[in-house]
Amino acid sequence: MLVTFKAIYVQLKPLLKLKEQMELVTLGNLNAKVATSDSKDEISSLSRAFNTMVNEISNLIEEIQVTQKRESELRFEMLLAQINPHFLFNTLNSIKWMSVVTRTDNITSTITALGRLLEISMNKVNDVLTIEEELTNIKSYIQIQTMRYPGRFEVNYQINEEILSSYTLKLLLQPLVENAILHNIEQREYLIIEITGQTIGDNISLCVKDNGIGMTKEMMQEILLKNTTTGKGYVFSGIGVCNVQERIQLAYGSTYGLQYHSDGSSFTEVAITFPNRKSPN
Repeated sequence: MLVTFKAIYVQLKPLLKLKEQMELVTLGNLNAKVATSDSKDEISSLSRAFNTMVNEISNLIEEIQVTQKRESELRFEMLLAQINPHFLFNTLNSIKWMSVVTRTDNITSTITALGRLLEISMNKVNDVLTIEEELTNIKSYIQIQTMRYPGRFEVNYQINEEILSSYTLKLLLQPLVENAILHNIEQREYLIIEITGQTIGDNISLCVKDNGIGMTKEMMQEILLKNTTTGKGYVFSGIGVCNVQERIQLAYGSTYGLQYHSDGSSFTEVAITFPNRKSPN
């Protein structure tokens, strides 16, 4: 009987140790580990699976912490970017009503368009709006640039109506159109920009294409690695191409975002891909 009990204890000891380590994990100790061997018995296999699971949980928690920290940093950057626009928005309202009184219609319409963009950048804390609203915003921005570069460019739209009610992040198109204009306006006699939108499977693709001077492979890689819209001439310096890429991937996952195509001499096309969502949540 003593031999039998000893044999049973030897068999149960690894299982009891595994149970002890599992209880530590339930208390929040992710450093718990079980000694394993190369044995192929069930308890050894279960111990190895337990160690793998604990490692994966630790890695997942670390990734979540990094993502949450970066998301907080981006939100803080956007809050900083809203400080000056808030003052500017109030000032523009005063100028707008002065222009209405003096009947200077061009100034009134331009200030109204700029005020609409600034209001969008400051409001809607959830950062989500319909594609139809996003197109309204980009048209306001284009109206402002038309006043700056009269007769120098045009923007054409080909948007499937079925996606207009779908939801996306705000201010995705503006940095892309801004790059297209400022990168090419002095290099082309007449610049043509095309904005298209369609569904691809369960996703939506918005594209901005221009007939400009194109981009090299290095430029296309660099623009997604750092904020390249902080230089002279850019209006919304706090919400650049790099910021758009990070916001999309934080909201929807790393499989979504921006993708550039160019021949380096006659066109640049950038596609924004994100899930087709019919509700803001």
